[in-house]
Amino acid sequence: MRAARNTSIAATAPRVIIVPGIMGSQLGLKRRAPLPPDILWIDPVDIAAGRLELLKPAADDGVVSLGVVLYTYLR
Repeated sequence: MRAARNTSIAATAPRVIIVPGIMGSQLGLKRRAPLPPDILWIDPVDIAAGRLELLKPAADDGVVSLGVVLYTYLR
């Protein structure tokens, strides 16, 4: 890992973009206990209601990773 960190990257090297929330993690807004988090991704009701706009990059919007989609990773 240290060797990778210290290795320079060529300008022509392919780039990999890791997008949280695609096929494995949940994104949403934390709420005060005892309320559960408000999951935006992947929640079909919020998607249908147009709330995915909350996922656009913005400073201090409150959207955080809420962990993995359990039914995907429990196996």
